[in-house]
Amino acid sequence: MSKLNVGFIGYGSSVRIFHAPFVLPNPNLNIYAFFQRKSAPSDPSSVKPGTHCTVDYPSAKHYKTAEEFFGDPNIDLVIVNSHTDTHALFAEQALRAGKHGQWSCAGL
Repeated sequence: MSKLNVGFIGYGSSVRIFHAPFVLPNPNLNIYAFFQRKSAPSDPSSVKPGTHCTVDYPSAKHYKTAEEFFGDPNIDLVIVNSHTDTHALFAEQALRAGKHGQWSCAGL
């Protein structure tokens, strides 16, 4: 069985503390992409860990728009960690894009 590529929406504490640490050791899952609107730092070595997905996961893809993120055919599973006002919207977009999903209640 090939690994499932996981895409995270958001990069707050719920991703860093409650989700990514459990995805990382799973041999069936691969942390593949993040949808984080914040621009990547020009010099990742000058930024404190935990502030941007590209600093902590340099080999993962970084998307700044939902269209790019949901348009990536290689994302198999989406974990939604957004604010309450966008949570349902992103969950619906993931389902419409044919992605498996896990909908976190962070932000409620």
